[in-house]
Amino acid sequence: MISSKTQPYRHQAEALRRSAHRPAFALLMEMRTGKTKVAVDTAVSLWEAGQVDALVVVAPLGVHRTWLLEWEKHAALEGAALHAWDGGHGKRAAEALRRAVAHAPFLVFTINWDALITARGQATLREVLGARRALLVADEAHRMKTPSAKRSRVMLQLARLARYRR
Repeated sequence: MISSKTQPYRHQAEALRRSAHRPAFALLMEMRTGKTKVAVDTAVSLWEAGQVDALVVVAPLGVHRTWLLEWEKHAALEGAALHAWDGGHGKRAAEALRRAVAHAPFLVFTINWDALITARGQATLREVLGARRALLVADEAHRMKTPSAKRSRVMLQLARLARYRR
């Protein structure tokens, strides 16, 4: 049993059972059925198995910050460093993220889809994924529906750096 603050519904437990240790898996569940909970529980399960040390989420602008709240709501993993991308972040925020990437036992990093078309966003995501054994989550993956679009190409390229993908 994984460390969780909240109990999953039957369909969430089944989704976790089917997907937990697969390198790639799509959660094709209806809206408002708890895909975020399944992703958080997957990250914790993989952490407990020694497979990952980071959860990296690419989500729509604003929603990417909500993932940090969902992490705190569901995960019973103490000591995780939580960071959300802020395109205008200064030197202090960048340094705090660098320290977390280098030293935190577990890192939760969220970034928005729009950041993938910026050089700084790409570099940050590449740095995090390159330094960590990560579970990469593409929230609202339909945002990369056009294969030739820059954000789609960047996401597909950087996804290769992640150990697990959802």
